[in-house]
Amino acid sequence: MSNTTSTLLNILFEAHPIRYSLDPNGSPLFVSKDVCHCLQLKSERDAYRSLDPAQRGRVSKPTPGGTQKLRAVTQSGLLTLTLKSRKPAAKRFQAWIIDEVLPQIIRYGSYIPGATPADRCRALHRRWKTERAAAAEQGEKSLAQSGLLTIGQFMKMENLPARDALAFSNLVRKHARANGETPPRHFHNGHMTPAWTQTTLQNAAQHHQPTLNL
Repeated sequence: MSNTTSTLLNILFEAHPIRYSLDPNGSPLFVSKDVCHCLQLKSERDAYRSLDPAQRGRVSKPTPGGTQKLRAVTQSGLLTLTLKSRKPAAKRFQAWIIDEVLPQIIRYGSYIPGATPADRCRALHRRWKTERAAAAEQGEKSLAQSGLLTIGQFMKMENLPARDALAFSNLVRKHARANGETPPRHFHNGHMTPAWTQTTLQNAAQHHQPTLNL
């Protein structure tokens, strides 16, 4: 089952709104209730339960009373539901989804009817920024949980001057090699950066000779 907490977006099929969101992998999740309404399926609950667990998910909707979890379906689940409907609208819906909507969402992160190349470029840029921000947030969280520090973080904590960054970095690496330490890399400040144990950083700091400020 897939879940997402990202913003709900809207598309329209013959004046019927369909809400969707993107999971952490960038794959779309469509609100089950909206899909079933377009396909004129009588029981949304039964239709949702008939899907494979991997085809089901949840999307978050902020409300005054708190966050509400809505049933949602994956791309595969969406196509499975279209086959359950015998209504004429189902064939039109399937063609629209396959030919127009999914290719845009998968590539650009959103669907824009009648999109121009400039619209698609802006959508692609928005998706890049969103994914980069999510990666940065996850990277910082992972770094904090690891108990490790980047050289920049340690230098800031110890009030070491920025001009000493290269010399101190070389000293840290020297001590790490002596201890057989191979630093893992974490996404930090927009870059994949090695992180070190505080023991290695403290040992390097004890042998570091600050650069004179002439």
